[in-house]
Amino acid sequence: MKDIVLAVNPKWCEMIFSGEKTFEYRKSVPVSPIGGIYIYETAPVSKVVGRVLVDGIVSGTPSEVWKATKRGGCVDKDFYDEYYRRRSKAYAYRLKDPQHFERPLDLSFFGLSSPPQNFAYFDNVVKALPKEWYDPSEDEEWLSYLKDEKE
Repeated sequence: MKDIVLAVNPKWCEMIFSGEKTFEYRKSVPVSPIGGIYIYETAPVSKVVGRVLVDGIVSGTPSEVWKATKRGGCVDKDFYDEYYRRRSKAYAYRLKDPQHFERPLDLSFFGLSSPPQNFAYFDNVVKALPKEWYDPSEDEEWLSYLKDEKE
């Protein structure tokens, strides 16, 4: 399974990492199954701040998806209706196990020069894991990245 990078508003990031927001609404989703989402927090942070696992995707009409996700979506009905206005299909990622990175990562680490409009696939998951998940001590590319960040 692949992972993706998603751009998320700081308000929603805070709710995701607190565990309050358990659904992330989107107008489109990847065709390939995904295992996790690397979360790019938009301005003013503008970095990849963490990762969350995907425990399925709820899809259907906007009305059906709202009924199934409204408790964990952390948005009000007016916001939701405006977001899906003139749409016949809605999607919500079911989120679990949010992990906030101690040290946010630049998009360049993921091979991206700008935030994705919808999402971007990311195949090299191991190198993006925080140090507590992956021991980078023998990985020259990771060590080079850390050195560049300190300068």
